[in-house]
Amino acid sequence: MQKNRNTIILLVILAVVLWGVISVVNTIQKTTGDLVAPVNVLNTQAAGIFNSTPTVFADPVTIVRDVQSLARLETIHYSLEKVITAESGSGDLGFLFGDKLLFVAHGDVIAGIDLEKLDEQDMTLRNGTLYVTLPAVEVFVATLDNDKSSQ
Repeated sequence: MQKNRNTIILLVILAVVLWGVISVVNTIQKTTGDLVAPVNVLNTQAAGIFNSTPTVFADPVTIVRDVQSLARLETIHYSLEKVITAESGSGDLGFLFGDKLLFVAHGDVIAGIDLEKLDEQDMTLRNGTLYVTLPAVEVFVATLDNDKSSQ
């Protein structure tokens, strides 16, 4: 009986000590958190002032305006510029009364093959090899842009 009583007293003492240790640890954590909180606020504010990386706010809305299925093989893209000059009044006194015009034209051309124009007749199978006759090359896009600010 004495042994059981000693065990119970020992368990009660152990529980009280454990509760006391947990209370002291929680008090230390709370006190440390309260002391460090103003420093964390200042640190966050200083990081906001001195941080050179911009904060990016992405708009969550994306608008899909057009979806177009393309069955084409773009095989070439030309980007070219052409300088054009024009003069009027090119007589003896043209340098006084004449006009000169300088125009720089920028153009883009995209060409290739439209695969939607393939028919069954364009494909033949001979001796295990598939032969495909491709449609003629065509120009898909041809643009002339004289506004240099859009480039």
